[in-house]
Amino acid sequence: MTASLALVPADAHAQETIRTFAYTGSPQEFTVPEGVCELKVDAFGAAGGDAFYGSPGGRGGGVHATVPVTPGDVLTIDVGGAGTGGSAITSTPAAGGYGGGGQPGAFRSDRSPGNGGVAAGGGGATTVALALEPLVIAGGGGGGAGHLSGEPLGPGGDGGQAGTNGGSPAQPGAGGGGASGGNGGTGGAGGQPISEFDQPGVPGGDAIGRVGGDGAVDLADPHMGAGGGGGGGAHGGGAGGSSTSNTVYAGGGGGGSSLGPTGATYETGVRQGDGEATLTYEAGSCPVPPPEECSNDDIHVDKTADRTKVLVGGVVRYRIRVTNTCAHTFHGATVTDDLADVLDNGFIVGPVRATTGTVDRTGRSLTWTGDLLPGQTAEITYTVRAFRPGLLHNTVSWQCTASPERKARRDCTDETTVVVRPHHHHHRPNPCKWPPWAHERSATGLERRC
Repeated sequence: MTASLALVPADAHAQETIRTFAYTGSPQEFTVPEGVCELKVDAFGAAGGDAFYGSPGGRGGGVHATVPVTPGDVLTIDVGGAGTGGSAITSTPAAGGYGGGGQPGAFRSDRSPGNGGVAAGGGGATTVALALEPLVIAGGGGGGAGHLSGEPLGPGGDGGQAGTNGGSPAQPGAGGGGASGGNGGTGGAGGQPISEFDQPGVPGGDAIGRVGGDGAVDLADPHMGAGGGGGGGAHGGGAGGSSTSNTVYAGGGGGGSSLGPTGATYETGVRQGDGEATLTYEAGSCPVPPPEECSNDDIHVDKTADRTKVLVGGVVRYRIRVTNTCAHTFHGATVTDDLADVLDNGFIVGPVRATTGTVDRTGRSLTWTGDLLPGQTAEITYTVRAFRPGLLHNTVSWQCTASPERKARRDCTDETTVVVRPHHHHHRPNPCKWPPWAHERSATGLERRC
C-alpha cells in the first residue's frame, strides 16, 4: 500500500493526522482508529490521456467532504490512474486508466501509438468506500480524440460534480464528443458522410455504471479520427465518436461525474496525472455520550440514634447518612426527617450540621437537600434532649422508585425509637424550673416553652 502519514498540531488537546493515498493500481485499506468518528476526505480523480496524435485529455475532478465513521471501520480507497495515449519509446499502447477509465478508439483494435489516429483512454475515478458503499467518488477526465491533423479540436471532458462533455470538432464529418457522466454518459455520434464514397463514423460507446465508454475499434481506415475513452466516475463519461472514413476529426471522451455526502464541495477539472486521496482526522472526534441519569434507587439512607433508652434530661445524638451509589453525580437528593413524635417529649439542642448540602427546619421536620458525587456520603447530625417520659420516635423518608409503577414517589423510610424514662423522684419535676437546661436555646433560635 502506498500511503504517507503526517502529524499536524491542531491545538493543545488534539493532534491532526493526515493520511495520503497515491495511485497503486489496486485497492488500499484504512482502518479507522479508536476515538475517531469523522474523516475529512479530499479526493481527486485522474486525468484523461493526451492522444499521441490529436487532442489533450480532460482533467480529473475534486471532492472535499467530511464523512461520519465508526472506530474500527475499514475503508477501501481506490485511487484512479491516468489514461494514456501510449508511448512510442516503450511501445506501450494507449489505454484507459485504473478506476473505470474507458478505452480509446483505434484502427483494427490496435492501440499502439502511431497506428493512425489512435485516441487516448479516459482517466479513472478515485473512490473512498465503506463496505462496498461509496462515500466519495471523484470523477476522472475523458481521453483526447486521436486524429492525424494534430489539431486539438476533440479534447476530453473534465471530471467534476456533473463533469463536462467531450469536445466535438466543428468540422464536416467529425465525430461528436461523449456526454459527461452527469449528462447521461452516452457515447458521441459518429461523423456523417460528406461525399458519395465517404463511410460514416462509428458512435462512441456509452458508459456502463461507473466505467467510462470505450471508443470504437472497428474503424474502416487508419486515417480516420478515433474517439477518446470516457472518464470513470459515479457515472462514467461516454466515449467520443469517430470521424468518417474521408475525414480526420473525432470527439473527445466525456468526463466522469463525482459523488459526495451532503455538504460536500466539488471542483471540476483540477487534477493532472494520477488521482489522489487524503484522509484527515483527529483523535477524540467522537461525541461524548451524555451521562446516564441516576435513579432514586441509587440513594441509600441510614438513620441511627446513639442509644435506645434515655432518662429525662439526657440527650440522644442522631445521625443520618445519605450515600450516592450511582456512577454519576446525583443532583438534588432530598431527605426529610419527621420530628413530630420527637418534639412532643424532647427538643433540639445546638446546631443541626451537614457535611454537604443544606438543612432547613420547617415546623416539626428537617429537610436536607444536596448534590452527591459518585460514592459520596452526606452526614447530617443533631442532638435532642428529652424533657419528659415517653417515646422519641421519628421517621426519615426519601423518594425512591417503587414497583410495579416505576414512578418516583416518597415511599422509602427509616425509623428510630428511643424510650425516655423518668428519674425516680416522688414529685414530677416542673420543666420550667428544673432541670437547669430547660431554657437551652437550639441552633434555630427556638427554646423550650413551658
